[in-house]
Amino acid sequence: MTADSIRENIHHHWVLDNDPFETNMLQHPYSGAIYYGFARSAGHSFEVSFLYAAFGSVLWEYAGERTFPSVNDQIMTSVGGSFLGEALFRMGNLLLRGGGNDPGVLRQAGAAVLLPSATVDVYGNKYERLFDNQDPEYFLRMSLGATRITQESDTPDDDVGRWNGLADVTLEYGLPGKPGYTYDRPFDYFAFQFTGSNSRHSGLENVMIHGLLYGAPYEAGSDYRGIWGLYGNYDYISQDTFRIGTSGLSLGTTGQCWLSKTVALQGTITAGGGFGAAGNVAPIGQRDYVYGVIPQGMVTLRAIYSDRLMLEGIGREYYVHGTGVDNRHATENNAHVETTFTVRVVGPFAIGVRYAVSELESHYKTITTAQQMRGTLGFTVSFLGASDFGAVEWRNPENP
Repeated sequence: MTADSIRENIHHHWVLDNDPFETNMLQHPYSGAIYYGFARSAGHSFEVSFLYAAFGSVLWEYAGERTFPSVNDQIMTSVGGSFLGEALFRMGNLLLRGGGNDPGVLRQAGAAVLLPSATVDVYGNKYERLFDNQDPEYFLRMSLGATRITQESDTPDDDVGRWNGLADVTLEYGLPGKPGYTYDRPFDYFAFQFTGSNSRHSGLENVMIHGLLYGAPYEAGSDYRGIWGLYGNYDYISQDTFRIGTSGLSLGTTGQCWLSKTVALQGTITAGGGFGAAGNVAPIGQRDYVYGVIPQGMVTLRAIYSDRLMLEGIGREYYVHGTGVDNRHATENNAHVETTFTVRVVGPFAIGVRYAVSELESHYKTITTAQQMRGTLGFTVSFLGASDFGAVEWRNPENP
């Protein structure tokens, strides 16, 4: 950067840039999380830390690069970065507190890997360790496995039958139902999923986060506990036929219902909108995706039988309405459904089977209309954070 380029950026209007999808939708949110983590490590609240991320993004747009300041970078860095940063901060805190008053080197290093800027005080910043997390109920699953492409249509490569490795981490934090647990701060409840793969085009497949920003708990009878309110989400999905990056706000609810003494049903429903990008079917020039406003919805359900079995399903849909690679009107409709069946074998170890199908429908004004679909079948070996599947027990054991 030079003084002339900074001056030019200050006097130029904001634009939608043409950087690679990964740069805009993953690297910028992570840099926002780093800005956010510095503020969190100093003891600031979620709201103040968000301002740090927003200011850091503005400073970078004007004085950190030669390209003109971009609206998409500002949104993804400040909004997506804050949601990602808070989730990583809470996860680091959970890891450190699990080690007691003096967490070991491995826990400290793990927290530093999750969010380096929140551990600037040499492995395990004091504030992150002492943050009052209220001892949340949570579900944790870490999985390794393999997936096989079982069906596809209109994809760039004929990969039916191809096997790929899989690594997945799922955490649901602050599950409703624990007596005395409150939801007074953003992300006192959140869900996080990370998926990696060695597939031909993906590598890092998913980073998906949704968390309760402002809301309240509620109950219905003796067998149901829930929360409702305004949720924030950051989603980065980069699979071979399903690619989207978005930061958004939704109204929704998360709850758990005891269907019997040993069977619990957990779930989340959200609907809202955001801003981001999607698509990978029109590789023209530097940008092969659509920028725009994104109405979106999500439904998750998890049926739990005692500490033995779990069946879960997740459905997501994103409709992108915006500007395509030809700088003309374009739309993308992205739908994804995933089901997983997990059986605990012994202690915290479990095995699972999962099936996922993704479908992409694109309409470009002057280029093309396309539909793509891919289905995969996977097998996993998992480590659970506890020997159960996260069902929260609040009932009186003498009168279940």
